[in-house]
Amino acid sequence: MKTNIVNTTPFHLTGSPRYHTVKNEETVLIPADYLYQDRINGTYDKFFPCYSLDTSDVPTIELTIGLGTPKPLKGDLGTTLFRDQFKGKEVGKKEAFSSPVNSNLEYKKVFYAEHWYTKLTPGWCVIQTAKDVQGKETPAYLVRALGNDQVCRSIHAIDLPSSKQASPLGSFLPGMIVKYEESVWKCLKKTRSYPPRKPSKRPSVFWELVEFASNVFNADVFSMSESGSSYFTEVTDPVRTFNPKTQDDSLVLFNVAYHHS
Repeated sequence: MKTNIVNTTPFHLTGSPRYHTVKNEETVLIPADYLYQDRINGTYDKFFPCYSLDTSDVPTIELTIGLGTPKPLKGDLGTTLFRDQFKGKEVGKKEAFSSPVNSNLEYKKVFYAEHWYTKLTPGWCVIQTAKDVQGKETPAYLVRALGNDQVCRSIHAIDLPSSKQASPLGSFLPGMIVKYEESVWKCLKKTRSYPPRKPSKRPSVFWELVEFASNVFNADVFSMSESGSSYFTEVTDPVRTFNPKTQDDSLVLFNVAYHHS
């Protein structure tokens, strides 16, 4: 039997900051169901499956700079292996000799390897550039507008599975926001530990409870360089009170700008 790994992420975001166009894609193993296969392929015989699953490339997140030049993001804005070899499924050759079979098919067991990264939605991010030693403009900071609690929960947070049975667990990276047991947390330091199940008065050096109920003037800043990216700081303005409601039809848009020197 041959074992294969299919690399995937819980979300795959591509888009344009101007038009806020986003596409979601997931890797899915199609079940051996005749009616389902017949609808998508036209013809199908469940005793002669005609599919092949091979080891896939590790997913990366890239920033397009200059004249369409892709730059893979590393460090805190890069991908991290969250869990490996889970949801195993046997595919290929069938051993049901009472029915017609294709004996030439390979017998495989396919596993997922799930990679995570800090969720970056183009409409909620600003990139500040700076000139390098040659005078060329390069990305220096990436600013993620956190907004309020509702924005963090619906736009930035990754749904963390409540079960820890899918070990081994990879590391959470600084700046990563997750939703766990109905609470939203932000990772402060690289860790392999889940956030607390419930908020408590005892602070954690690894996790911070997301609480932006008063206004939307909250942001994360990531520094960027040739060697990689790193979580830099959180910017807040507690003095302001602008905090639109969920069904506020009077709000058309608001702009985000940031400058750091």
